[in-house]
Amino acid sequence: MYQAEGKRDIKRMDFKTALKNFFKAYTIIKQENQNEFKSDTYELAKCCQHMGDVFFRMENFKRSLTFYLRAYKIRQRLAAYFDGWINFELADSLQAISIVYNRLGDLRTALKHSLKVLEMRKSLYDERFDSMDVALSYKNVARIYFNLNDIVNGMKYFRSGLEMKRRLEQNELIL
Repeated sequence: MYQAEGKRDIKRMDFKTALKNFFKAYTIIKQENQNEFKSDTYELAKCCQHMGDVFFRMENFKRSLTFYLRAYKIRQRLAAYFDGWINFELADSLQAISIVYNRLGDLRTALKHSLKVLEMRKSLYDERFDSMDVALSYKNVARIYFNLNDIVNGMKYFRSGLEMKRRLEQNELIL
């Protein structure tokens, strides 16, 4: 209930109320899962991810990073028990962490995480197939290389992402 209200508050740009609702949800979920591993820890990861999103929108990047890292760690634990679908969310969490490091100016750490996300997504989507998530990952890596003034690698990754995006758009026109 509180998570749904928090998401509604984000849409209304009422970040203070959104945080209150997500913290309420976080507290309730945490209390229900004390000393146990339950499927509800998935909800805890979602809640942490949402709080990270709110802090990011408020440009409180350090707090945002704290919650993105919590979501990532929870999803890592879940990945040991669930195969497949959780890995997509694990990649999303890691991408959010990379974006925050980029905003904080820690470009080397951002690059390390973005390269890992790219490899994860290529693996998840099977390298034989194109995906908008993979194309976006190429773009994110390129952006960091550009910020590092590494134009050669930036262009390499930018072109790869752009080519994949064009193939995807072309396939949509065919369908």
